[in-house]
This record gives sequence, C-alpha cells and structure tokens, in this order.
Amino acid sequence: MKKIVTELIAQGTNPLLARLYAARGVVSKSELRNYLSGIIPPEQLTNNSEMAKLLADAIHLDKKSWSLAIMMPMVQPLLQLR
Repeated sequence: MKKIVTELIAQGTNPLLARLYAARGVVSKSELRNYLSGIIPPEQLTNNSEMAKLLADAIHLDKKSWSLAIMMPMVQPLLQLR
C-alpha cells in the first residue's frame, strides 16, 4: 500500500487523500474520475437537509451523543410501527 500512496502523491494527490484512496483500492489518479463520478450529489441524498440541521444542532449544543440525534429520524418511523 505504501507504494500506491507514494505513486498517488507523485501524481499530485493530497497525502491524506492518497492514503484514504489507497485503502479503498484506488491505485492511480486516473481512477479517481470514475471513483468520484459514482458519488451521489448531496441534493439527491434522502433527508440531506434534515440530517445537516440535526448535525449542526448537535454540534452547537455540544451533545456527546450526536450520532443518536442523526439516527432518530430514521428510527422513529420504525418505532411508530409497533
């Protein structure tokens, strides 16, 4: 993996991103076009705005359990089925 990271950095990739990409199997910068093109645009993510608000509120309130605040909108409908 070190060799791939070194090659990605030599191709102009940020060192941190090079390590992340290499860990995910990306071996050359040319692959990134295909890799990144498969990512869903943020505006197409389900409940994206609501999740962003919850995360911002949790950070603002310095909640230690912000992950629970993020998961609640997804869990709540399941709880209502009972």
